[in-house]
Amino acid sequence: VGGTIYENPAEILANRDVDSKRNRVLGYFKTEYEFFNDFKATVNLNLENNATQTNVYKPSYAVMEGQTEGGYGQKTFGEYTTGQVEAYLNYNKIFGKNSINAMAGYTYLENVYQGFGAQRSGFETDLFGYNNLGAGHDYRIGDVYSYKGRSNLVSYFARANYAYDSRYIFTATVRRDGSSRFGENNKWGTFPSAAVAWNITNEEFMESSQSWLNNLKLRISYGVTGNQDGIGEYKSLSILGVGQDSYYDPASDSWSLAYSPTQNANPDLKWESTAQTNIGLDFTVFKGLSGSVEFYSKLTSDLLYTYEVPQPPYLVGTMLANVGDLSNKGYEITLNADIINNDKFTLNANLTFAHNDQKIEKLSNDQYDTNGVIYSGSLHGLAGMSGQYAQVIAEGYPVGTFWGYECYGLDENGEFILSEEQTAIGDVEPDFSLGFGMNATYKNFDFGFTGYGLFGQQALNA
Repeated sequence: VGGTIYENPAEILANRDVDSKRNRVLGYFKTEYEFFNDFKATVNLNLENNATQTNVYKPSYAVMEGQTEGGYGQKTFGEYTTGQVEAYLNYNKIFGKNSINAMAGYTYLENVYQGFGAQRSGFETDLFGYNNLGAGHDYRIGDVYSYKGRSNLVSYFARANYAYDSRYIFTATVRRDGSSRFGENNKWGTFPSAAVAWNITNEEFMESSQSWLNNLKLRISYGVTGNQDGIGEYKSLSILGVGQDSYYDPASDSWSLAYSPTQNANPDLKWESTAQTNIGLDFTVFKGLSGSVEFYSKLTSDLLYTYEVPQPPYLVGTMLANVGDLSNKGYEITLNADIINNDKFTLNANLTFAHNDQKIEKLSNDQYDTNGVIYSGSLHGLAGMSGQYAQVIAEGYPVGTFWGYECYGLDENGEFILSEEQTAIGDVEPDFSLGFGMNATYKNFDFGFTGYGLFGQQALNA
């Protein structure tokens, strides 16, 4: 069943056992209390537990690991638990042409994960499978492992909405978030936002246009959001790990594994933040054609990257730090048309057009430097491309910029004429994106299709 010297679907199906089991428990509790007519308090409790067990055995006759290891068995277990407490207070009031909605609350979120695993190879018989790992006689460092981690997120938040006469709408929000993932000096971040909308069609001077212009709304917003998903737990702390080298301990007359620093402490590690401004116009004409035009400008600051640092003063030669800035600017146009709409048959079409300009604004500062550009997109494995890279991450260019020699054609000998130095020769950012869809219904039948395309981007053909 081996077929070739590489693993293939038939061989994988016939020559190995992989059994997995997952247990999941979800719990949810909610209570509400209304008082003074305009106030309502809410408390939510959530709990989720996921436990996964996986068993693997590759017999001694299986291609690749089975044959080279003399049989391979593994058992792993992992558990992930999330608990959340959320409490908030709502206030709603309408008086005259004014309406107010306000909310303030608190959230506590805790994630705990843990697990262990064991693996062994070199089995005299395949009869035990993964149920007797001790029968394997090859002992190696890393055959047995375990882990555990914990993270916490605490949030205070507030929001206020005010509307006057269904014409002017104001919204303001603020969040104060604290995460255990960040450094001692920057665990907390404050993220505000504000928005205003003007329903122009509700103005008196628009009454003459309401026969064909059914809705016209102008909206402007600005906000800052934080991101902690780019890193895992304990990235701001100094961490020790087991090295590959061992040392002789004369007191016990034995060899022992040495622990050494594997990560520098960075008490200044902090939130990535994105500040975004939006200006949009929503409209509906002739009750059947609606759409929006939106312009945006977004700047993501304090991007995380692992930089090289000098030794000394640092114990480890790399450091995770917040340095980079990335900008995105563009616009999006959407149209939606109700072409036919009656009791038996409806036909609707929608179109989306978008354009985005992206640029890396900053990668280095006085303390952390990339020494020019960061090469990415390794071509290792392609003939003649060992140690070569297709792309760069560099200031002034979008992410995914191709970096290489420009080709000007062929000379009289049929050889390629190339530029003397490598330069930017394209990027994966499209010039624009386009989406189109249609939906139709007839009595109890419905039909729909959608299409989406990216235009003007470059791709590497290897």
